[in-house]
Amino acid sequence: MADNGTEKRWYYKCGDCFATVCLDSQPIQPTCAVCGGIMRLMGEVRGTHDWTRTEKVCVCNEACVDASGPDCSCACGGINHGIGMKGYVEVDMESGKIVVTPPDHTNVEKHRQIAAEYRAARDTAKARLEAGLAAKYGDLFEQFKTGNWVDDKGAWWQMTLAYKAYRDAINTKVQKLRLAKLAKIGA
Repeated sequence: MADNGTEKRWYYKCGDCFATVCLDSQPIQPTCAVCGGIMRLMGEVRGTHDWTRTEKVCVCNEACVDASGPDCSCACGGINHGIGMKGYVEVDMESGKIVVTPPDHTNVEKHRQIAAEYRAARDTAKARLEAGLAAKYGDLFEQFKTGNWVDDKGAWWQMTLAYKAYRDAINTKVQKLRLAKLAKIGA
């Protein structure tokens, strides 16, 4: 049980299409049913509301019930937070793959389009990055790519920084910014 007297719930978001779901359980590395991407744990629903209202108002609205993240700051203190986003977990007994399905009102086509745009940009950026590093560093890049020792520390640092920029781009949580960063990789 959570501190607010409710069953615990956790938010997950797909790293590719950004589909969000709230679950009553914590599956290990679940897969998105919308696009096949990996769902990432955002956090546990937690009430951060520590003051009292004296007027009579509805405890929650759809901003709380259909919230896209785990932090609740409304009067319910997390009791109703995310219940409109509840999805379900399926486990393929043969492969052991865990698939998380978002709630029915999730715009599946929109999320599939987001995932397709992201994956195309990611793959193009990685190809540009590797082609550029291979052209500039030749055999040193092959050593770097396979994890072998690179004697030229300046070249090693430049390749490391180039891959760091790529990783930062793919881990960006806003689609427009993520695509812009990926477009700059190796360009």
